[in-house]
Amino acid sequence: MLPRSLIATPQVHPNMSVKKSRAARVISQRDRLGRLGEIALAFILVILALPLMSIIALTVKLESEGPVIERQQRRGKDGRLVLLLKFRTVHIAQNGHFNGVRGGTTRVGEVLQYTRADELPKLFNVIRGETTLAHLMELD
Repeated sequence: MLPRSLIATPQVHPNMSVKKSRAARVISQRDRLGRLGEIALAFILVILALPLMSIIALTVKLESEGPVIERQQRRGKDGRLVLLLKFRTVHIAQNGHFNGVRGGTTRVGEVLQYTRADELPKLFNVIRGETTLAHLMELD
């Protein structure tokens, strides 16, 4: 451990304010209100889309074996790993895992990808704070 005399301590000028400026507080409040609005909108969209999501889940399950929801690992805010949810649009490999070995796209999967309905479960990621609605609307 270093002696205290060798550790630099930040010097605060007597005229500098340590408090947040008014502009910084307003921006912070806007960020919180924006996030709250985003969660509320995503929650409303989930409620409205729930019947459609149920039908999609049933058709995916009936068409091929395997899980209905696929989890994709991506980098989220601040570089942390996030599991994004998505309806499965491909056949599962013989061993039951994706492992990079995927079968072809299912018939239902083609429709889901074309309409981007396979992205609906990502609304749950928005509610959990792992992504934003703006990122969901980006075209791939």
